[in-house]
Amino acid sequence: MHSTPISGTMSARAAHPGRPPASGVGPVRVEQVRAFAVLAEELNFRRAAARLFVSQPTLSAQIHGLERDLGVVLFERGREGTRLTDEAATVLPLARQALRALEDLESVAGRPEAGADRLSLGVAPDGIGPATWSAVRRLMGERPELDVALRPVGFGTMLTSLDDGTVDAVLLHGPVAERPGRVVVTVGEVRVGVLAPGSHPFATLEAVPLDLVAPHLRAEPPAGAGEEFTRFWLLRDHPSAPRPVDLGLGEDPATIAALAARKGVVALWPTDVVVPDGSGSVVVPLTDERWAPLQVVHRAHLPLGPALVEAARAAVAVTSRPGVVRVPLDGHR
Repeated sequence: MHSTPISGTMSARAAHPGRPPASGVGPVRVEQVRAFAVLAEELNFRRAAARLFVSQPTLSAQIHGLERDLGVVLFERGREGTRLTDEAATVLPLARQALRALEDLESVAGRPEAGADRLSLGVAPDGIGPATWSAVRRLMGERPELDVALRPVGFGTMLTSLDDGTVDAVLLHGPVAERPGRVVVTVGEVRVGVLAPGSHPFATLEAVPLDLVAPHLRAEPPAGAGEEFTRFWLLRDHPSAPRPVDLGLGEDPATIAALAARKGVVALWPTDVVVPDGSGSVVVPLTDERWAPLQVVHRAHLPLGPALVEAARAAVAVTSRPGVVRVPLDGHR
């Protein structure tokens, strides 16, 4: 599917004053759309290229080709980093919709190598942090015959996509609870900090006490993330925690950081998730030691479940940084 044209799905060409129209050299291609979607999440060419298993020059060529065919500029690069243009923000939902449609088609139609082992792996926003793609590469290296289909899932769908059989397993920042048909394994833990707008008083502090943060945690995660997830990240058991409100912060870390800065939102934040330069938000340490689990969640009796867990555990051990990510004791869940 890597070179399949998808012209028509994204055929609308947004006009932009002073920019030439699309050259019409060819249809939009799957690899271009996938590159656009991943780079929009990372806002960093190095990390996006690593996720896509391509070189940075290849990624740049794919993005430039898509910009040429659509007749718009999708990314702007400056001293503050890479950011989406207004046109890109308009096109991005269409790109994600197109990729989901192709994944659904592949799932229904099957692939030529249908006899090989297959794993549909959901990756929640930022997965298990820097270890995510290392875990996938490790698993594929150990099982060369394995066909891994990666599917991005949001906070609101990361558990329902597993429970309804859309994916076999999910990599995520937890916590989530075990339930019948679902196995949850903690493969690492990440220290929790505070996401705050750069203009917020918290941004001037070296560290913030948890009790001071609690009254500001008003942004409600999607209901699909689960009660344990919401209780942990919103301090629902803290006496000063306010009633949460759905502020529509989005699903990917870059969008959340930018909208949080614009709306003045404070939130707990895993310190292994990079806040893009130029987002307007910063991450400040907590004075209290609070750790969030990095988890592999898979269907019960999944034959590839143990291999995926071990690959993820090994990847976390390799990518862990003192004070940021730690590996729990063997058998800890």
